[in-house]
Amino acid sequence: MGLSKNTLDRSDISTNPIKLKYSATYLSSSAYDAGITLNRGVNTTYNSSSIEFLNYALVRQLYYQEYITGSLLNSANYWDSSLQSTAAEGTFDNDYRYFPTESSAIVTILAMPRSVFGENIGRKSLVISGSTYRLVDDGNGNVVDTFYNQNNHVGNVLYSQGVIIITDVEYQYAMIPYSGPSTTTTSTTTTTTTAVPTTTTTTTSTTSTTTTAPPTTTTTSTTSTTSTTSTTSTTSTTTTEPPTTTTTSTTSTTTTEPPTTTTTTTSTTTSTTTVNTYVAIYAKDIGTGGNATPTLQYTVNGGSPISLGNVATSSCTNLFQINGLSNGDALVFSFTQVYSMEGASGAGVCPSTTSTTFYNYSVNTGANTISITVDRDIVP
Repeated sequence: MGLSKNTLDRSDISTNPIKLKYSATYLSSSAYDAGITLNRGVNTTYNSSSIEFLNYALVRQLYYQEYITGSLLNSANYWDSSLQSTAAEGTFDNDYRYFPTESSAIVTILAMPRSVFGENIGRKSLVISGSTYRLVDDGNGNVVDTFYNQNNHVGNVLYSQGVIIITDVEYQYAMIPYSGPSTTTTSTTTTTTTAVPTTTTTTTSTTSTTTTAPPTTTTTSTTSTTSTTSTTSTTSTTTTEPPTTTTTSTTSTTTTEPPTTTTTTTSTTTSTTTVNTYVAIYAKDIGTGGNATPTLQYTVNGGSPISLGNVATSSCTNLFQINGLSNGDALVFSFTQVYSMEGASGAGVCPSTTSTTFYNYSVNTGANTISITVDRDIVP
């Protein structure tokens, strides 16, 4: 009987990779522990002690250089984004790239390690949420804010790189909070220490000795003879007392006042309060004519106009929000088409009539709300 042998040739084996999709959620307090980093880039002068300029230059060159004027030469390294969007070129859903180039422009960069996002970030899976924003990706590399049901474009996600870049100036503090005023508390503690009293006793011993010569006896004998025999004898004896010794002992007690040591400790505690100062904007258009849809814009402290978007509703609706402001910032609102408008402080209180072409507002710390009415039918 012949022997049979079961064998498998390499050609008989085929392997197919299995791709798994998984989701993960990270709080801002623990993201760093997972290797997720958050950095800011600023368009400023190069400074060897600051990495912010390098961050700005890096993302501009790698991800935006072919979309803006004044980028480095095309021969330099940059990332090919040809596979970023699945939408047709030129459609509304196409991968839209905007990068701020004005002086002091700020971008925010969130980067994930490969261990977090794997082969790539899943399309339409990105969500970054806060108390005043909800940033999601649209599946074509665009990051939009859907917090107020408005798809405001705020940046881009590079799926295969694990990088999210926020380029909208309104969201520069969305993930890196604005540091508000500092509160300083000073505590002073005074401690007084008294030493143990000190007593000094001085004993002085004085010995005084008076010595008198040894006792002396003096005998005087006198004999007197007359015709009549008579004898007189006189004896005188002087005795001196023995030597005298006098001892004097003096005790002196001195008490020294206890020394006092005073120690003063001053403790200063400085705490920084994180405050997101923003302006929520309600707006409506009361015009009915055929003029172009009004586009709201604003300036901060006399800077260049920044476009917010179209006002295409006839009801007073919360359409926009400006984040990252500071107390006292001067805002001026207007429309790019120079339509008649009116503004008021408060939520949902859009004026019923218009009489000017701009609205001034001074920002307060924390939440601010204003309401704006535009009439596209009136062109001053």
